[in-house]
Amino acid sequence: MEKNYLEISKAGDIKNRKDRFLYRLFEVLPGALSLGTLFCVLVFSWLVPSWVAIFVICFCFYYLFRIFYFSLHQIAGYFKVKKYAKRDWLKEVKKLKGKNWKDIYHTIILPTYKEGPKIIKESLDALMNSSYPKEKMIVVLAVEERAGEGAKKMAKEIEKKYSSNFFKFLISVHPDNIAGEIGGKGSNVAWAGKEAKKAIDKLKISYENILFSTFDIDTKAYSQYFA
Repeated sequence: MEKNYLEISKAGDIKNRKDRFLYRLFEVLPGALSLGTLFCVLVFSWLVPSWVAIFVICFCFYYLFRIFYFSLHQIAGYFKVKKYAKRDWLKEVKKLKGKNWKDIYHTIILPTYKEGPKIIKESLDALMNSSYPKEKMIVVLAVEERAGEGAKKMAKEIEKKYSSNFFKFLISVHPDNIAGEIGGKGSNVAWAGKEAKKAIDKLKISYENILFSTFDIDTKAYSQYFA
């Protein structure tokens, strides 16, 4: 293909006719198979009803086994989650040999657009309730310039309330209408990551001691997540 597949969002992005045909063929294939199966069942129920009956019975058994399969894994997964939720992960971290866990900083990026302060504060409160030392957390509240001055003002008010609770509390403002960029959560997070890097460089923290987490703004992190 003339373009890297990551740069292609639709068949029309491909100039080569052969490549465009193949891309469109594989794009249509899943839907064609699904609709084709339903159409064939409808048609062959008149032509060869016994075959269709066998097919339907086999499909029902197959689906039943799939339900059992997923159910068993869901039950096993539930008990495993309950088991690990009871463990003191910070205590486990302290047992690690080699690298000193106290050297590790968590950088948490929280991208927001037009969400209200209540949602943002709930996410920050969850971070404060974390078992991991808050003096090892760098929080980045990533706001959008296109959200207006109200969003910036709200971010400043939140910073005043929460900045003293973490090692660093940063506000990044993602500029609007950057050439060649599609506005959205991804571009906001990418900009916030660059701003966080500048702060980390000033603090002279080694990159190998930084762990990055990107959450939705309404994410309430589990208290032992960072440990």
